[in-house]
Amino acid sequence: MTTYIAGLILKKYFALFFKSFDDNDFDLNLFKGETALRNLELNEKIIQEILDFPNLTVVKASVTQIRVHASLLQLSKEPIIIYVDEAELVLIEPEDMSPTPQLLSELFPKGTGQHSQYGYSANIGDGICLRVKQVRISVKLLQRPGCLPPPQLQILIQDLAMNICDLNWEIISWVQAQKLNRGQDILYIFKLCTCNSVSLSVIEPSSGSVINVCQQIPITLRNTTKKKRETSQTIGVQIDIEIEDVNLHLTPQELFHTIRFLKALLRCLNRNEKQQLTKA
Repeated sequence: MTTYIAGLILKKYFALFFKSFDDNDFDLNLFKGETALRNLELNEKIIQEILDFPNLTVVKASVTQIRVHASLLQLSKEPIIIYVDEAELVLIEPEDMSPTPQLLSELFPKGTGQHSQYGYSANIGDGICLRVKQVRISVKLLQRPGCLPPPQLQILIQDLAMNICDLNWEIISWVQAQKLNRGQDILYIFKLCTCNSVSLSVIEPSSGSVINVCQQIPITLRNTTKKKRETSQTIGVQIDIEIEDVNLHLTPQELFHTIRFLKALLRCLNRNEKQQLTKA
């Protein structure tokens, strides 16, 4: 029964996050508690809402393989773990501005009065952990009239892990996490996200040369989510980011192209929503 409930919860998540998701392909083995899905296209609007990058639009989001581990025999002690092989995101600066999609209310309800109390299914959902081998992100910006084409940014994230934590950001089991909020009206969910390596590069458009701005930076992200037990409503989110050992070794020409990208990015982020841009 527990694995069946876990399967229903994951199907709800996957149907929202993935295009053309067929729950008939999602078979969570009762005792091994494992299933795999391959070559999936993510819902760009959902990713857009999660990232919430001002004036940038997600036009491509895909994963090569997802493996889910949720064992019936261990679910009371261990979280559901989702393993992702490789993911790719492409973000562009659109010519026409559009509001950020608002689709996540299906998973993270706002307001009061009609939402159910924080229960077993929400508890399982908040306990999901993540392991990602590699994420590639490309950012393409518009060329302004009278300006050179801006370089393209490439981000490579490797060995990303997201775990449940306690108040001191120590990784704990799912059972320990449930005990933290036992008997409390206001719930706190602590998630620790670590990346062993984040690398940034820019591509000079005229020559196609790759400029390695910074390589293999370890990054730690601490996420605290605050919820009401009575309604499951999310009432607060705090994210703290820790970046270690950033070293830049650029020639004057490489620095010039890196600054060109940063200037184009600032122009993008500062765009007025009513402004219309056309490619030169």
